[in-house]
Amino acid sequence: MAKRHLEKLLSFCPTGTAEGERGIRHGIFVQFSTWTSLVVPPAFSPIVLVGKKGCGKSILVDFSVDVLEAKGIPCAKLRPRDLSLDDVPESASVSQAHSHAYTVLVKAAAIALGERLSGLLKKAEMTVFQAAIEAGAARPDLISKAAKFLPKVAKAVADVDIASLLPDQPKEIVANLDKSLKTALIESKSPKAVYIFLDDTDQVASPSRPGQLNRIWGLLLAARELAELSPEIRCIITLREEVWIRIANDTASQRDQTDHFYSLIRKLDPTAEQLKLIVRRRLDLAKQAAGEPAFVERYSPFFEGTRPHMPLSDVVTSWEDLIVTRSRGRPRDCVQLLHALAKSALDQESDKVVDSQVAPVVKAFSESRVDLLAQETEQELPALKDVIKTFARREIYDEGSFKASSAKVLSHLKLVPSMFSLRLFGVALHSDSNEHALRVLAFLFRVGFLNARRSRPGGRYVHISPSDEPNLVSETSRNDLQSVSWEVHPAFRDFLISHQAELLHRRS
Repeated sequence: MAKRHLEKLLSFCPTGTAEGERGIRHGIFVQFSTWTSLVVPPAFSPIVLVGKKGCGKSILVDFSVDVLEAKGIPCAKLRPRDLSLDDVPESASVSQAHSHAYTVLVKAAAIALGERLSGLLKKAEMTVFQAAIEAGAARPDLISKAAKFLPKVAKAVADVDIASLLPDQPKEIVANLDKSLKTALIESKSPKAVYIFLDDTDQVASPSRPGQLNRIWGLLLAARELAELSPEIRCIITLREEVWIRIANDTASQRDQTDHFYSLIRKLDPTAEQLKLIVRRRLDLAKQAAGEPAFVERYSPFFEGTRPHMPLSDVVTSWEDLIVTRSRGRPRDCVQLLHALAKSALDQESDKVVDSQVAPVVKAFSESRVDLLAQETEQELPALKDVIKTFARREIYDEGSFKASSAKVLSHLKLVPSMFSLRLFGVALHSDSNEHALRVLAFLFRVGFLNARRSRPGGRYVHISPSDEPNLVSETSRNDLQSVSWEVHPAFRDFLISHQAELLHRRS
């Protein structure tokens, strides 16, 4: 088998990031069944796409901009550099942040859509529009007038065939995409639209600093105010899940708007089946590019056999489950693990990924996921990697491999602050504190290090996600935790196994 197969696989699994996959995003996109529900907001309201880093927010935005513009609908994609809120002091109220953010947002949208507007405005309107852009925050009255000009650029869906934009997608999918977009826009009060996308919204501030959370709140409220001007203005905002949780639960100031936004939240939390679709799509494209006929099983050109061993175990699994279970529920992880396996095989001059190559790749990949998680949460729990290392102690697990009861986990977490200095959200934690142990457990659950499952009659159990029960771990629900068990997410187990070996070596 020629190495070109693995090289083709690498070409369809380059980075797992929106920026690195710009050239292949039309072919690899699979989120067609839910697309319109994610990008067609209710009339006079924005949509907030909330998800973990690497869950596919940016590629969804980029794909949507491509499709919408191909269908003749104007779009403005605004990034953090277009929406500077540095002039908002940390002491500013939500109302003050909202007022400033609205000016910044309207000005950025006006600049992005200015060329389209120039041919639609009367001379007097154009004078006001240009004056608003030049004056910015100094003339909020002009900004308000300029905002009302934006719906003038709205267009209905053009009768344009976009098959050439999506040549690798089945024709029936493209046809359904076209039809569903028209229907969704009509059902949301207006067949016309102008789209304003706000990507990476959390980067307009430092979410770890409570005084700056108001900046993000201000921008969310500004987007809602802009959408309220006309049913033709469609605002789509992306926000990291951990930041939404922070601003929704922060007690530094009044958060009475939180309830108003819950119906506008769209969670990007791919299921295992959706992750498998993402993996399969990449493999199918690579197989096709390598010249393999359609009837060839998708894994066989790239992987040797069908039942590889779990790393450092006699247990066998499938290649697909091995990849998906270690993804932390993030498409980016799937893609990056596929890349790592293919690259390792090529480096060893193999034609395929073989069983013996899995363990070292997965070990390194597991440690990289620990490092990434620690990096993502360094402002909230700076010592997260050290906390994770403490879970290498086998005595924690009283219900099987990497599985423990709530009592055992909480008992362990009560001891952790005595091992090293531990701060969570800026608060120093103390050993032997039930309250602090619960806080750490809630955090480990929310960031995905620990998975929760509730026992059911007959020895069965059901998994619980943080989005299903965000208040699962709290002082008030402590009694309910007796029926909840915990297991370390598979993505992190190989790191802990490696750390266990290090601990044994030190003791010997």
